[in-house]
Amino acid sequence: MLCHAEPQPTGPQRFVLEPDGCQECHAEPTHVAFASTGTPIDHATVLENDIPCLQCHYDVTAGSGGLAEDACRSCHGPPGAAVRLTGGEPRDASTVHDQHAVDGGPACTRCHEEISHSVVGVASALELECTACHVEGDPALRQPVDSTAHVEDQLVFAGLSPFHEGALPAVKFRARISCQDCHSAAAMQAAPDSPARLSALRQECVACHGSRFAGLLDEWVEGMRANTRSVGAYVAGLHGDPRIDASPDADSLRSVADSLWTLISAGHGVHNIGGADRMLRDALADAAEASRRAGLVPAPLPDLGPVADAASCARCHYRPGRSHERFPEPFDHRAHGGAEGLECADCHTPASLFVAEDRVFDPDHGGITLAAGDCLSCHHAEPELACASCHVEGDAFQDPHTTLLPVTIERDRQTRPRPVDFSHLAHDAVDCTRCHTGAPPALAPDDCASCHEEHHDVEVSGCTSCHGATVKEAHTVADHLDCGACHTNATLADLGAADRRFCLQCHAEQVDHKPEGECASCHLLLEPAAAMRRILAAEEAPPR
Repeated sequence: MLCHAEPQPTGPQRFVLEPDGCQECHAEPTHVAFASTGTPIDHATVLENDIPCLQCHYDVTAGSGGLAEDACRSCHGPPGAAVRLTGGEPRDASTVHDQHAVDGGPACTRCHEEISHSVVGVASALELECTACHVEGDPALRQPVDSTAHVEDQLVFAGLSPFHEGALPAVKFRARISCQDCHSAAAMQAAPDSPARLSALRQECVACHGSRFAGLLDEWVEGMRANTRSVGAYVAGLHGDPRIDASPDADSLRSVADSLWTLISAGHGVHNIGGADRMLRDALADAAEASRRAGLVPAPLPDLGPVADAASCARCHYRPGRSHERFPEPFDHRAHGGAEGLECADCHTPASLFVAEDRVFDPDHGGITLAAGDCLSCHHAEPELACASCHVEGDAFQDPHTTLLPVTIERDRQTRPRPVDFSHLAHDAVDCTRCHTGAPPALAPDDCASCHEEHHDVEVSGCTSCHGATVKEAHTVADHLDCGACHTNATLADLGAADRRFCLQCHAEQVDHKPEGECASCHLLLEPAAAMRRILAAEEAPPR
């Protein structure tokens, strides 16, 4: 195909394909195409929303139509010889075409590289193979397979929504990166939304992009979840308002905002940070306009951070949270970039990710341009830590002082906070700031271990091997329905129902107290079986 030099009265002109120029040769498509998974691509809706064909079908041509280096020499001289055209003088392109592009003359492709043209579907980046993620025996593989299981994810990835003008495809979608390229079978074996799944996906990023990108996925996931929650809460606040219900315009805008939010929530905006960010902001704008159409003053919009467009740092660094780059305290990006309105360039170098066109990482990218002292322009002065000005003897220094420390009670079990008595008087020679670095004061186990030998061993069989108190002495009143904080359900289930016999193991002195009754009926307002279910955390506590 060489339609780039059509004859015109003034000579051959280069043909330029406009964004909406496909219809010059092709009829307007109105059909609905489906990816193999059932993802609908309604071309009528695409045209109605003025989405250019080339937005999705952007690689419909191959070849440049350029002039081959030895094209002239193939006819006008041996290789290496100076090219001398008819008459002995070089001619301009118009003259050359007049002499060659005539009936019976050489075909265009005799001199020019051919330009091939064909419609390439977008399905390749969206098609899914169920067994690429789901292992044999997974309930998701039961027949018939739900062909729309991931349709929202695919629409978000492609940036397509009937409720949004224009397509906003993800960068990876435009690069023909498929779902399986990131969601490999190995990465998808961990439970959804689990730390193990996120860790596996993080490795997928690093495998292609290198260690410099190791933290970006965490920012995307956390930031997009936070913004999606904020927008969802804002839109939900419009439901049930009779004034919006009574206004057709307001109700319609509310429905559009609902639909946009639902798509991003169900399709996981992290698949397309730029497009999802734009849709969430449009959902907020539609929700606010719905209030105005109903004669209401819109509620203040939640802060979504910088717009994640192509020219913004937020396109990669989406809602960064706290960091410990240079300062002694965690630096909260959201607090400084939100209400305070600081731009990234106020603290960081403007250097791009790559140096010029060499695709070499610029070491200055993201560098910090201010020192800790520069913060004093807003934060004025460092607070003086004078603990005694607030804490006097008989206050926080009074013994015993109970604090919560995370302790591993049993091997392979989750660490749980346990109350531990701490004596300030026994530590009166230690400066307060040795343990307390901010407010409210916090104490971590490694702070204790910096002075004291770590003596707790989860391999020891039974707590009483070190703690010699009786069962009753080792528990408080608050522990009655919180057994699962230390003991496994299997251990507790072996004790049977929470009946009188169960209670007398600790309260043996009450053996003659109402011997015909059950303790739980009066003291817990529960029957023994119900009390055991509460102990096993199988039921919520009833209102007291």
